[in-house]
Amino acid sequence: MPFNKIKKDQTIFAVTDQNVLMPLVVSNVENDVEGLEGWLEVTTKMSDEEVSRHQSSHHQAYFRKLLIEPDGTSSRAGVFDSKEAAIEYAEMSIDSELRHLQSRMEALRAKRAKLRNV
Repeated sequence: MPFNKIKKDQTIFAVTDQNVLMPLVVSNVENDVEGLEGWLEVTTKMSDEEVSRHQSSHHQAYFRKLLIEPDGTSSRAGVFDSKEAAIEYAEMSIDSELRHLQSRMEALRAKRAKLRNV
C-alpha cells in the first residue's frame, strides 16, 4: 500500500540505522502542507510504552514527522507500511554490513600475513 493512503491509527514500521525495528502508530495525517501541494505530513507516536532511550531518540529525530510525496513515497528511508517489508529491509542492511565486515577481516588477515614476510 502506498503511503498516500495512510490513515490515522494505522500501524507502520520504521528501521533505524542500527537496524532496530520500531512499530509506530499514525497519530495525525495533515493533507494541507504549506508549499508542498499534494504532499501529506504524517505524525507518529511510538506504539510501545516501554521503549528504549535509543528508540525514543530515533523516533523524535527521524520518525515523529514524516512527509509523504504525492506518489506515496515516504521522504524518510526505512519507513514501511508492513512489518515484513521492514524486516526484509533490516535483513538486507545487516547482510550488507556483514559482507563489509567480512571484507575488512580478510584485508586485515592479509595485512597481518604480510608482516611476517618483511
